[in-house]
Amino acid sequence: MLFFILSPSTELKEEEFFFYREAGIRNFIFFKRHFEGDFSEYLKRLKQALKGLFLLCVDQEGGRVARIPGDFPSPLSMARKMRVKGDKAFREWAKSLAKAVKSQGINVNLAPCVDLADEKAPDFLRERTFGSNPEEVIECAKLFYYCHEEEGIATCLKHFPGLGGVEVDPHEDLPRKSLISEKDLMPFKSLSSIYPMVMTTHLSDPLAQGLPSTFSERIVRLLREYCNFKGLILTDDLNMKALKGYELAERFILSLACGHNCLLYCGPYNEVAEIWDDLRKEIEKSGTLREKAKESFYLLEKLKKSLKIPE
Repeated sequence: MLFFILSPSTELKEEEFFFYREAGIRNFIFFKRHFEGDFSEYLKRLKQALKGLFLLCVDQEGGRVARIPGDFPSPLSMARKMRVKGDKAFREWAKSLAKAVKSQGINVNLAPCVDLADEKAPDFLRERTFGSNPEEVIECAKLFYYCHEEEGIATCLKHFPGLGGVEVDPHEDLPRKSLISEKDLMPFKSLSSIYPMVMTTHLSDPLAQGLPSTFSERIVRLLREYCNFKGLILTDDLNMKALKGYELAERFILSLACGHNCLLYCGPYNEVAEIWDDLRKEIEKSGTLREKAKESFYLLEKLKKSLKIPE
Protein backbone atom coordinates (compact mmCIF):
# COMPACT_ATOMS: atom_id res chain seq x y z
CA MET A 1 0.00 0.00 0.00
CA LEU A 2 1.43 3.29 -1.11
CA PHE A 3 0.57 5.14 2.11
CA PHE A 4 3.12 3.22 4.22
CA ILE A 5 6.68 4.45 4.79
CA LEU A 6 9.00 1.74 6.11
CA SER A 7 12.68 1.56 7.02
CA PRO A 8 14.38 -1.19 4.99
CA SER A 9 17.03 -3.43 6.49
CA THR A 10 20.67 -2.93 5.54
CA GLU A 11 20.84 -6.50 4.17
CA LEU A 12 17.93 -6.30 1.66
CA LYS A 13 17.37 -10.04 1.36
CA GLU A 14 15.05 -11.47 -1.28
CA GLU A 15 12.27 -12.26 1.23
CA GLU A 16 12.23 -8.58 2.18
CA PHE A 17 11.93 -7.53 -1.46
CA PHE A 18 9.15 -10.10 -1.90
CA PHE A 19 7.14 -8.49 0.91
CA TYR A 20 7.59 -4.97 -0.48
CA ARG A 21 6.47 -6.14 -3.94
CA GLU A 22 3.44 -8.01 -2.64
CA ALA A 23 2.41 -5.21 -0.29
CA GLY A 24 3.06 -2.42 -2.81
CA ILE A 25 5.48 -0.60 -0.48
CA ARG A 26 7.29 2.14 -2.41
CA ASN A 27 8.07 4.72 0.30
CA PHE A 28 11.12 4.35 2.54
CA ILE A 29 12.99 6.18 5.28
CA PHE A 30 16.74 5.84 5.78
CA PHE A 31 18.87 6.20 8.90
CA LYS A 32 22.55 6.62 9.72
CA ARG A 33 23.13 2.88 9.41
CA HIS A 34 22.11 2.99 5.75
CA PHE A 35 24.85 5.51 4.93
CA GLU A 36 27.67 3.65 6.65
CA GLY A 37 28.33 1.62 3.50
CA ASP A 38 28.00 2.44 -0.21
CA PHE A 39 24.56 4.04 -0.21
CA SER A 40 24.48 4.60 -3.99
CA GLU A 41 24.90 0.86 -4.54
CA TYR A 42 22.33 0.14 -1.83
CA LEU A 43 19.76 2.45 -3.43
CA LYS A 44 20.51 0.98 -6.85
CA ARG A 45 19.63 -2.48 -5.53
CA LEU A 46 16.40 -1.14 -4.04
CA LYS A 47 15.44 0.53 -7.33
CA GLN A 48 16.24 -2.54 -9.39
CA ALA A 49 14.14 -4.78 -7.15
CA LEU A 50 11.20 -2.38 -6.74
CA LYS A 51 9.95 -0.34 -9.65
CA GLY A 52 8.30 3.03 -9.02
CA LEU A 53 9.94 4.12 -5.77
CA PHE A 54 8.25 7.28 -4.55
CA LEU A 55 9.03 9.02 -1.22
CA LEU A 56 12.65 8.40 -0.22
CA CYS A 57 12.98 10.08 3.16
CA VAL A 58 15.65 11.01 5.66
CA ASP A 59 15.78 13.09 8.86
CA GLN A 60 18.46 15.62 7.92
CA GLU A 61 17.67 18.39 10.39
CA GLY A 62 21.25 19.40 11.17
CA GLY A 63 23.04 19.12 14.50
CA ARG A 64 22.66 15.76 16.18
CA VAL A 65 19.80 14.68 13.91
CA ALA A 66 21.73 14.38 10.64
CA ARG A 67 21.68 10.87 9.20
CA ILE A 68 23.90 11.70 6.22
CA PRO A 69 27.53 12.23 7.36
CA GLY A 70 28.94 15.76 7.25
CA ASP A 71 29.38 18.94 9.24
CA PHE A 72 25.89 20.39 9.75
CA PRO A 73 25.37 22.84 12.65
CA SER A 74 22.15 22.62 14.66
CA PRO A 75 18.96 24.49 13.66
CA LEU A 76 18.92 26.49 16.90
CA SER A 77 22.52 27.69 16.46
CA MET A 78 21.80 28.77 12.88
CA ALA A 79 18.60 30.57 13.88
CA ARG A 80 20.58 32.49 16.53
CA LYS A 81 23.24 33.39 13.99
CA MET A 82 20.60 34.65 11.58
CA ARG A 83 19.14 36.95 14.22
CA VAL A 84 22.57 38.55 14.76
CA LYS A 85 24.20 38.45 11.32
CA GLY A 86 21.37 38.18 8.78
CA ASP A 87 20.20 35.25 6.69
CA LYS A 88 23.21 34.52 4.43
CA ALA A 89 24.79 31.87 6.67
CA PHE A 90 21.35 30.37 7.38
CA ARG A 91 20.63 30.03 3.66
CA GLU A 92 24.01 28.39 3.05
CA TRP A 93 23.36 25.95 5.91
CA ALA A 94 19.85 25.04 4.66
CA LYS A 95 21.24 24.62 1.13
CA SER A 96 23.98 22.32 2.44
CA LEU A 97 21.33 20.07 4.03
CA ALA A 98 19.29 20.00 0.82
CA LYS A 99 22.38 19.23 -1.29
CA ALA A 100 23.41 16.42 1.07
CA VAL A 101 19.97 14.84 0.65
CA LYS A 102 20.01 15.34 -3.13
CA SER A 103 23.53 13.90 -3.46
CA GLN A 104 22.27 10.58 -2.08
CA GLY A 105 19.43 10.28 -4.59
CA ILE A 106 16.80 10.98 -1.92
CA ASN A 107 13.88 13.36 -2.48
CA VAL A 108 12.39 14.10 0.99
CA ASN A 109 13.95 15.76 4.03
CA LEU A 110 11.68 15.16 7.04
CA ALA A 111 12.50 18.56 8.51
CA PRO A 112 12.25 21.19 9.96
CA CYS A 113 11.03 21.03 13.55
CA VAL A 114 8.86 24.08 14.22
CA ASP A 115 8.07 23.17 17.82
CA LEU A 116 8.47 26.27 20.00
CA ALA A 117 11.49 25.39 22.12
CA ASP A 118 14.89 26.88 22.93
CA GLU A 119 18.11 25.83 24.68
CA LYS A 120 16.11 24.98 27.82
CA ALA A 121 14.18 22.23 26.01
CA PRO A 122 14.55 18.63 27.21
CA ASP A 123 17.33 16.62 25.60
CA PHE A 124 15.20 14.90 22.94
CA LEU A 125 14.22 18.31 21.44
CA ARG A 126 17.16 20.54 22.42
CA GLU A 127 18.91 22.32 19.52
CA ARG A 128 16.51 20.74 16.97
CA THR A 129 14.23 23.77 16.73
CA PHE A 130 14.56 27.40 15.61
CA GLY A 131 13.59 28.85 19.00
CA SER A 132 10.54 29.75 21.04
CA ASN A 133 9.47 32.93 19.20
CA PRO A 134 6.85 31.92 16.60
CA GLU A 135 7.59 34.82 14.24
CA GLU A 136 11.29 33.95 14.14
CA VAL A 137 10.50 30.24 13.73
CA ILE A 138 8.24 31.05 10.77
CA GLU A 139 10.92 33.18 9.12
CA CYS A 140 13.53 30.41 9.48
CA ALA A 141 11.16 27.71 8.25
CA LYS A 142 10.27 29.74 5.13
CA LEU A 143 13.93 30.06 4.20
CA PHE A 144 14.45 26.35 4.94
CA TYR A 145 11.61 25.46 2.57
CA TYR A 146 12.77 27.66 -0.31
CA CYS A 147 16.39 26.51 -0.06
CA HIS A 148 15.24 22.90 -0.33
CA GLU A 149 12.76 23.67 -3.11
CA GLU A 150 15.58 25.13 -5.21
CA GLU A 151 17.33 21.75 -4.98
CA GLY A 152 14.16 19.79 -5.75
CA ILE A 153 13.88 18.37 -2.22
CA ALA A 154 10.49 18.12 -0.50
CA THR A 155 10.27 19.12 3.17
CA CYS A 156 7.98 18.33 6.08
CA LEU A 157 6.93 20.44 9.08
CA LYS A 158 7.01 18.67 12.42
CA HIS A 159 5.82 17.93 15.11
CA PHE A 160 2.14 18.95 15.00
CA PRO A 161 0.53 20.25 17.22
CA GLY A 162 3.84 21.18 18.86
CA LEU A 163 6.12 19.56 21.45
CA GLY A 164 7.22 22.84 23.02
CA GLY A 165 6.77 22.72 26.79
CA VAL A 166 6.63 18.93 27.16
CA GLU A 167 9.22 17.04 29.20
CA VAL A 168 8.57 13.44 28.16
CA ASP A 169 10.26 12.02 25.06
CA PRO A 170 7.68 10.29 22.78
CA HIS A 171 10.35 7.68 22.01
CA GLU A 172 9.96 6.56 25.64
CA ASP A 173 6.40 7.39 26.74
CA LEU A 174 3.32 9.42 25.82
CA PRO A 175 3.89 13.15 26.55
CA ARG A 176 1.06 15.17 28.06
CA LYS A 177 0.20 18.83 27.58
CA SER A 178 -2.64 20.60 29.39
CA LEU A 179 -3.21 23.05 26.55
CA ILE A 180 -2.45 23.29 22.84
CA SER A 181 -2.18 27.05 22.41
CA GLU A 182 -2.66 29.32 19.41
CA LYS A 183 1.00 30.21 19.81
CA ASP A 184 1.99 26.53 19.33
CA LEU A 185 -0.09 26.41 16.16
CA MET A 186 1.15 29.68 14.63
CA PRO A 187 4.04 28.19 12.61
CA PHE A 188 1.84 25.43 11.18
CA LYS A 189 -0.96 27.85 10.31
CA SER A 190 1.38 30.39 8.74
CA LEU A 191 3.37 27.82 6.73
CA SER A 192 0.53 25.49 5.69
CA SER A 193 0.20 27.03 2.23
CA ILE A 194 3.80 26.29 1.18
CA TYR A 195 4.80 23.05 2.88
CA PRO A 196 3.64 19.83 1.14
CA MET A 197 3.81 17.64 4.26
CA VAL A 198 3.19 17.88 8.00
CA MET A 199 4.17 15.22 10.53
CA THR A 200 2.10 14.84 13.69
CA THR A 201 3.52 13.73 17.02
CA HIS A 202 2.52 11.27 19.72
CA LEU A 203 1.10 13.73 22.23
CA SER A 204 -1.81 13.14 24.58
CA ASP A 205 -4.82 15.12 23.31
CA PRO A 206 -6.14 16.99 26.38
CA LEU A 207 -9.62 17.28 24.86
CA ALA A 208 -9.98 13.64 23.81
CA GLN A 209 -9.55 11.77 27.10
CA GLY A 210 -5.78 11.65 26.63
CA LEU A 211 -5.94 9.79 23.32
CA PRO A 212 -2.62 10.03 21.45
CA SER A 213 -2.88 12.82 18.89
CA THR A 214 -1.78 10.23 16.31
CA PHE A 215 -5.23 8.64 16.72
CA SER A 216 -7.24 11.82 17.30
CA GLU A 217 -9.66 13.10 14.64
CA ARG A 218 -9.78 16.40 16.51
CA ILE A 219 -6.05 16.95 16.05
CA VAL A 220 -6.27 16.19 12.34
CA ARG A 221 -9.25 18.57 12.01
CA LEU A 222 -7.22 21.23 13.80
CA LEU A 223 -4.55 20.86 11.13
CA ARG A 224 -6.99 20.68 8.21
CA GLU A 225 -9.50 23.33 9.30
CA TYR A 226 -7.84 25.74 11.74
CA CYS A 227 -4.44 25.66 9.98
CA ASN A 228 -6.03 25.15 6.55
CA PHE A 229 -3.47 22.51 5.56
CA LYS A 230 -4.26 20.77 2.26
CA GLY A 231 -1.20 18.54 1.88
CA LEU A 232 -0.03 15.16 3.10
CA ILE A 233 -0.27 14.32 6.81
CA LEU A 234 2.31 11.85 8.13
CA THR A 235 2.43 10.05 11.44
CA ASP A 236 5.62 10.08 13.43
CA ASP A 237 7.22 6.66 13.85
CA LEU A 238 4.48 4.24 14.95
CA ASN A 239 7.16 2.10 16.58
CA MET A 240 7.74 4.62 19.40
CA LYS A 241 7.07 3.61 23.02
CA ALA A 242 4.51 6.43 23.36
CA LEU A 243 2.09 4.00 21.66
CA LYS A 244 3.12 0.88 23.59
CA GLY A 245 -0.44 0.44 24.91
CA TYR A 246 -1.70 -0.36 21.41
CA GLU A 247 -1.19 -3.43 19.21
CA LEU A 248 0.74 -2.74 16.00
CA ALA A 249 -2.23 -3.31 13.68
CA GLU A 250 -4.29 -0.97 15.89
CA ARG A 251 -1.72 1.78 15.46
CA PHE A 252 -1.94 1.61 11.68
CA ILE A 253 -5.73 1.40 11.56
CA LEU A 254 -6.39 4.17 14.09
CA SER A 255 -3.87 6.50 12.39
CA LEU A 256 -5.50 5.99 8.99
CA ALA A 257 -9.03 6.22 10.39
CA CYS A 258 -8.47 9.61 12.00
CA GLY A 259 -7.11 11.13 8.80
CA HIS A 260 -3.38 10.47 8.40
CA ASN A 261 -2.29 9.93 4.80
CA CYS A 262 1.11 8.29 5.34
CA LEU A 263 1.88 5.81 8.08
CA LEU A 264 5.54 5.76 9.15
CA TYR A 265 7.00 2.66 10.79
CA CYS A 266 10.71 2.37 11.56
CA GLY A 267 10.78 -1.09 13.15
CA PRO A 268 11.80 -4.34 11.42
CA TYR A 269 9.84 -4.94 8.21
CA ASN A 270 8.93 -8.50 9.27
CA GLU A 271 6.85 -7.12 12.17
CA VAL A 272 4.63 -5.45 9.56
CA ALA A 273 4.74 -8.51 7.29
CA GLU A 274 3.35 -10.68 10.11
CA ILE A 275 0.16 -8.63 10.40
CA TRP A 276 -0.11 -7.55 6.76
CA ASP A 277 -2.92 -9.84 5.59
CA ASP A 278 -5.10 -9.01 8.59
CA LEU A 279 -4.40 -5.31 8.13
CA ARG A 280 -5.27 -5.38 4.43
CA LYS A 281 -8.51 -7.28 5.08
CA GLU A 282 -9.49 -4.80 7.81
CA ILE A 283 -9.03 -1.89 5.41
CA GLU A 284 -10.85 -3.63 2.56
CA LYS A 285 -13.95 -4.45 4.62
CA SER A 286 -14.31 -0.97 6.15
CA GLY A 287 -15.98 1.71 4.03
CA THR A 288 -14.46 4.42 6.22
CA LEU A 289 -10.93 3.07 5.89
CA ARG A 290 -11.33 2.62 2.13
CA GLU A 291 -12.37 6.27 1.82
CA LYS A 292 -9.39 7.36 3.91
CA ALA A 293 -7.08 5.27 1.73
CA LYS A 294 -8.62 6.79 -1.40
CA GLU A 295 -8.00 10.31 -0.08
CA SER A 296 -4.41 9.36 0.73
CA PHE A 297 -3.80 8.03 -2.79
CA TYR A 298 -5.17 11.25 -4.25
CA LEU A 299 -2.84 13.41 -2.12
CA LEU A 300 0.12 11.15 -2.86
CA GLU A 301 -0.50 11.39 -6.60
CA LYS A 302 -0.77 15.16 -6.30
CA LEU A 303 2.56 15.29 -4.48
CA LYS A 304 4.11 12.92 -7.02
CA LYS A 305 3.25 15.31 -9.84
CA SER A 306 4.59 18.34 -7.95
CA LEU A 307 7.87 16.51 -7.28
CA LYS A 308 8.02 15.45 -10.97
CA ILE A 309 8.59 11.80 -10.07
CA PRO A 310 8.49 9.64 -13.25
CA GLU A 311 5.95 6.86 -13.56
